[in-house]
Amino acid sequence: MATGAGKTRTVIALADLLMRCNWAKRVLFLADRVALVNQAVNAFKRHLPDASPVNLVTEKDAEAGSFVSTYPTMMGLIDDTRDGQRRFGVGTSTSSSSTRRTARCSRSTGRSSTTSIRCWSG
Repeated sequence: MATGAGKTRTVIALADLLMRCNWAKRVLFLADRVALVNQAVNAFKRHLPDASPVNLVTEKDAEAGSFVSTYPTMMGLIDDTRDGQRRFGVGTSTSSSSTRRTARCSRSTGRSSTTSIRCWSG
């Protein structure tokens, strides 16, 4: 999809729906560039302020309802643990019925980039 087509806004609406239906308690939005992370954090604050978006590139220890990060930053945090439990990744839910939904989109900006969102309960 083209730049400015509303991909981030669509993902925020999806995250809002999943959280309101209790299918997800937390949301992870991944982007391949810091500029896209900053844009996404601002969009989350504007359209879904109750999710308390956290930029993991700059605030690695924060807890929130929504996290925004670059892929390399997330790879550095994926195995992070707190009180013996993983903060991120598959199976981070305390319940056995964790539901995850993933939406991916590509941007046509002259170079290949990917943005994705992951929601998980727990």
